[in-house]
Amino acid sequence: MKKKIRTNEGKMIYSRRMPTVEKIFGHMKNNLRLERFFVRGIRKVNIQWALLCTTYNLKRIFNIKIQEI
Repeated sequence: MKKKIRTNEGKMIYSRRMPTVEKIFGHMKNNLRLERFFVRGIRKVNIQWALLCTTYNLKRIFNIKIQEI
């Protein structure tokens, strides 16, 4: 991986990857206080993750609609 990142193409791909996905996880971890899941079992974790993603998306939609008004 280090060898791939050192190339110009690897740097370009890695730089495009950083601001899109990791930003959302960082927001969920810091602002929504998701440092660990509070349930046990993959099914329950999937449900909790879906609720957190839904919350994030609803907040975004709400903020975008408020800005339009």
